[in-house]
Amino acid sequence: MKLVDDVRDALLGLALESTRGIAITGFDADHTTGSILGRPRVRFTVADGPNAGSYLATAESLTPVGPDGGNDAAALSGWYAGLIRTHVCELAATSALPSTRGASVIWEPWVILREH
Repeated sequence: MKLVDDVRDALLGLALESTRGIAITGFDADHTTGSILGRPRVRFTVADGPNAGSYLATAESLTPVGPDGGNDAAALSGWYAGLIRTHVCELAATSALPSTRGASVIWEPWVILREH
């Protein structure tokens, strides 16, 4: 699944916000249907602050929005990577993250599970 691989390559190892030590540590999806990612999963960590821990965010699907509708493969993977980065940073900046290991919360379109 080239789209999944391209999004993963764009995401992994990037420090998203140095003040809280937010980093994406994993990405996968079960399938793609055209330009739609099916069952995407994003692992991320927050190193500092009250939300410090590791998390797994899952969604049923992600669909590209924009003028191209996702026709250009490079633009599409970049769009997904940007969307996921934005969502992870917004999540980590809120008090919406679960505080207990094994607990989960819904933050549309994601379900976020605290792993550690």
